[in-house]
Formats: sequence, structure tokens, C-alpha cells
Amino acid sequence: MATTAAVATTAAAAAAAKQGTAAASAEALFVLARAGRKLSSLPADVTAALEGGRVTGDIVRCFAEMERSSLLRWLLGFRGFSEYLLADDLFLAKLAMEMGIGMIANVCGIDMDES
Repeated sequence: MATTAAVATTAAAAAAAKQGTAAASAEALFVLARAGRKLSSLPADVTAALEGGRVTGDIVRCFAEMERSSLLRWLLGFRGFSEYLLADDLFLAKLAMEMGIGMIANVCGIDMDES
């Protein structure tokens, strides 16, 4: 009996996840259409993630905003870098702080590995 209940619960969870995935994909496609873009205009990895339901409308909106900037458009061309940019709004600020701290420590002669 317990096994039947567990299977039913697992099936219900899978159905809910599939419905959530479809809703996220529909929202992302809606945002894409409002931005005046087609699915074919996106990079292959973003298109695959969107079709798989792993991309929300917020990520598509962020991607469209970033593509307006020539510097960010160039950075989005690097696969790993684009994932960080889309996942974390403050990634560039964090990166700049880390680089600034590293340069100051280098100039002052502080060994960051020892601290």
C-alpha cells in the first residue's frame, strides 16, 4: 500500500513539474514575442533551455536588455560567462570588486593565499 501511495505522489509531482515547466516556457515565449524577437534569433543554448522550460520570462527579459549594450552583447558570446550574467544581476559588480581587491592587494604586497 505504501508503495502505491509513493508512486502516486511521485507521478503527481512529475505532472506538476511538467505543468510548471510548460508555464515557464509559455511565459518566456510571451516575453520574447513582446520584445519583437523570434526564437530563431536567440543563441542555440538559450533556445534549447527555453524549449526545455528551464528559462523563465525574467531571464529572457534580462537577455534582451543585455543585448542592447555592445559590451554585454560581446560578453554574452562566451558561454560560461553568459550563464553567470543571466543568473546573477550583480555578477559584474562582484567581479569588479574581486578584481579591485586583488589589484590593491597586489600593489600593497599582500599575499592573499596566506590570509
